[in-house]
Amino acid sequence: MLTTYQLDTFTIIAVIALASLVVLISLNAYIRSQKKKPFDRKMIDPSFILNLKNALGFDNLLQVLVEHERVKFKVSNIKQVNFDLLKTLSNTGVFVKGKDITMTFDYEPKQIKKQLEKGA
Repeated sequence: MLTTYQLDTFTIIAVIALASLVVLISLNAYIRSQKKKPFDRKMIDPSFILNLKNALGFDNLLQVLVEHERVKFKVSNIKQVNFDLLKTLSNTGVFVKGKDITMTFDYEPKQIKKQLEKGA
């Protein structure tokens, strides 16, 4: 009689552990399946690109890189950059490290890079 009671307790614990494992695996799969918010696919306003060039300096921009969802600008002289104007163009802010300026935008980063290189 005593062994039957212990077997039932272990069975219940095993079932609870297995059910918890199934719930955790399902939750993990659900979280991974959630897609990130896509960028706004509309065309970039030409005035946006012009303001971006004005803020960075027309002859000051050396290179434009895309890093994940951010755009990284390499400039020759950081003192020529208008940071107040840059802050109005970015949706999260302006990150500066040396002569590198990293920003996020509402537009797709590859489109911004293409527009800046096309106009150069």
